[in-house]
Amino acid sequence: MLKIRKVNGFNLFFGPIKYLVPFVSVLLLLLSILLFISQENIQNANAQCLFNLSGKWKGDDGGTYFIGQNGFPGMGVTPKIWWFGSNSLGDKAGFSNVFQGEMKGGDPSGKWIISGKWADVPMGKTNGNGELVLTVETYTKYDEKGKSPVTYDVLTKSSETGGFGGTELTRPQPYCGDVNTSGTPEK
Repeated sequence: MLKIRKVNGFNLFFGPIKYLVPFVSVLLLLLSILLFISQENIQNANAQCLFNLSGKWKGDDGGTYFIGQNGFPGMGVTPKIWWFGSNSLGDKAGFSNVFQGEMKGGDPSGKWIISGKWADVPMGKTNGNGELVLTVETYTKYDEKGKSPVTYDVLTKSSETGGFGGTELTRPQPYCGDVNTSGTPEK
């Protein structure tokens, strides 16, 4: 039987341990479920942050690429990638192209791969199309003094058909809070 005692102005329950065991067991079960759900959401948020390629990218071909992504790795859906890229907007564009593909994991090195089709559009002067495979990478660059690191996402061309000119798209990695990016190789 539980008894109530007043200790330092507080009512406290005292009694045999056998009465507390069911209460503590249920409490531990509920806490375990909450921690599991929270951990899964944290992992999904980290995966979304680390693998969200949406945004403005710079190409080594002088182009600016606006990438959109639907879906994230590990979420049960193959991520779809689209872009529009051009070296100039308007009538002075030397090239203008679009891309549609998918991001999948697992080349032999464990890197993520984007494969899809690209095509020039009439805004530019070029007229090509073909297939394109890109490797998703991350690297850290430091300033001249080696003090200010900036982490970059990089899409590196692995193979292509049709004469796609660029070999690398880069962007500074967006701030993701306290996501662990340590161990990122320096390029």
